[in-house]
Amino acid sequence: MKKKFAQIIALVSCLVLCFAMLGCSSDNGEDAQEAQKNRTYMSQLNTATETLNEKLDAFSEAASEGDLVKMRTGAQKVTAVIDEIRGYEVPDKLKDISAKYLEGFDSLESAMGAYIALYEDIESGKNVDAKDKLKDIQIEYDKGIAALQEADAQAKELK
Repeated sequence: MKKKFAQIIALVSCLVLCFAMLGCSSDNGEDAQEAQKNRTYMSQLNTATETLNEKLDAFSEAASEGDLVKMRTGAQKVTAVIDEIRGYEVPDKLKDISAKYLEGFDSLESAMGAYIALYEDIESGKNVDAKDKLKDIQIEYDKGIAALQEADAQAKELK
């Protein structure tokens, strides 16, 4: 599971780089105000993404240690960062891309929650089919990664 969340961190870092290129450049027809909005959004997103990377690292570490309390805490912190990103004012030019990134974040957040729930069930001695549940978690995780990759591709097209 730790490797999977390391991949998330790499994709999120790619997000920042792609958006940075968008936020700092402007087309000939774009006015200065719109360019400033893009830069402001990018600055906020960059800061939040760095924080998100740290929180995902902490969650991954807790998962590898099997520490349920730390997993819950890590997931709550990841959710707080994603909620912060949701609250940003997104420039019109970046709305579709932002929505796709948030779709990816939502899926990854859901996968984390499902992983914690499965771990709780196992820890409490419930009779669960962990193999099937892990498959479902993997599907949700893959869905999130695919959305982030799609958002990255869309961002590259806007250069």
